[in-house]
Amino acid sequence: MGSDDRQLAAAGVPVLKEKPVANSEADFEELCRSNTTVGVVLQRRWQARYIHMKSFLPLVGRILSVRATLAGQYDPPQNGWRVLDIVGTFHDLGVHMLDILVWLFGRPSSGLGLRVEDSPPQARDRESHSSIRWDASDVVGHLYVSEVSLGKGESLLVRGTSGSLHLDGESLIHRDVQGRQTFHMAIQSHKSDAIQGRRSWMHCY
Repeated sequence: MGSDDRQLAAAGVPVLKEKPVANSEADFEELCRSNTTVGVVLQRRWQARYIHMKSFLPLVGRILSVRATLAGQYDPPQNGWRVLDIVGTFHDLGVHMLDILVWLFGRPSSGLGLRVEDSPPQARDRESHSSIRWDASDVVGHLYVSEVSLGKGESLLVRGTSGSLHLDGESLIHRDVQGRQTFHMAIQSHKSDAIQGRRSWMHCY
């Protein structure tokens, strides 16, 4: 833990730490011993854009399919934890979108994950595709995660019997079954959303 972490923990100030949560096992043990609640946060579910999308899901009717994307283009440092610990793009990024899918639609019945073989088998994956099913509701889904994409994008497209919702970055669009746009919202999300959202959730439980 850094000196700032220690001061904030002692003051009881909520803190969101990005991966990795600690630089060593000793640092993590010190963090656990501190007088504060420690938990793993997949923080997108507390972002305003995803909360709004969840509230508008009834507009699409019975959900038929969902397509989630989290992609960008970057090369992790060779001496960084992603490369040294062989943490691929699915475990680094994909888990965030998978958490959103579980939060919105419940636990999937089955899933099939495929990695693009553009590197040795023992190396970390840089692009992955997952096919997902929710048998109880007859929903099918696809999750695409990449760090070698030509462009940066984070999106979630839900299609239903009465229309579709498309969250593209911070833009939320609803279309009816004829493809006509019925509304368009611009939603700003902030890191503080995750901190306050999880804090409120902890007070409820």
